[in-house]
Amino acid sequence: MNQADGGAAHRDSATNGALINNSVSGQLDSAAPPKNQSVGRQSNGEAVLELTRRADLLATRGKYKEALSLVDEVLCLEPMRADLHHGRGQCLVHLGKAGDAVACFEEALRLEPGHQAAIRAKATALANQQRWAESVICLKEALQSDPANAEMRVELARCLTEYGVQLKSSGASAQLFHDALQASENYAVAHFQLGVIDSEADRPAEAKKHYARAVELNPGYIEAWNNLGVACRNLGEPDHALEAYSMALKTNMNCKKTRENMAICLLELGCRSLQQKDMKQASSFLKKALTFNAHNADIYFNWCYVCRKAKVGTGQG
Repeated sequence: MNQADGGAAHRDSATNGALINNSVSGQLDSAAPPKNQSVGRQSNGEAVLELTRRADLLATRGKYKEALSLVDEVLCLEPMRADLHHGRGQCLVHLGKAGDAVACFEEALRLEPGHQAAIRAKATALANQQRWAESVICLKEALQSDPANAEMRVELARCLTEYGVQLKSSGASAQLFHDALQASENYAVAHFQLGVIDSEADRPAEAKKHYARAVELNPGYIEAWNNLGVACRNLGEPDHALEAYSMALKTNMNCKKTRENMAICLLELGCRSLQQKDMKQASSFLKKALTFNAHNADIYFNWCYVCRKAKVGTGQG
């Protein structure tokens, strides 16, 4: 069966902006921050405030390597601050070092159990490494103190769905997709993946329901439209399949898989018209099918048959 089997498109939800105290102001001078020449003459408290201010400023400008260096200086002065370890982890995430970032978030949580920002950041860093099971645990922990957080619930649904795709060969994925919908009932990708499971188990009616729900939630979901068309064809509903493929092609007219499926669907409709001896309608469907796939031998065979019949009917054969 010609259908797509894909997971969620990855969304990088790493935090942007201030790292330490969220004290960055848009009114700060845009000139480069001064070098740290006077820290030795300052008290620790003054030095920490100055270094964190500059680290925040650098982070807002996307200079995470320089910000990380300053955060490390602050940690030399105040190594037991959970927010500093969290800020250090954020810098590392932006520098593409998710594994090292996780260690920072874990240190923040050791120092301050229940640190919500560190829990969420750890979950994101784990997800960036496709460590879905661990990310799910972090998100569930964070939701215990903030169960109504819609953004976290969607992220939990995403991680559960990706984990299900990862475990698909083990047969344990269906429950994870259902768990994803428990976390966020409007998560289209989980509906799509349940549809794929039903399609593979030759349950087109059930698959159709899941694909239909997926495109209802995300009208631009081309894979779900394509698979909805496949399910409709398998149910003997080529007209509905045609509608689904048309919607998929509105999203991406050049999708090869959808164009091939559209051609097959139009071929089926053309053959149905031939059986009903409606040569004009058959001709219309088959001509259109060739515009979507000019290399399908079955379409050409039936198109030639229609042309031959037309010639015979006009006395030209």
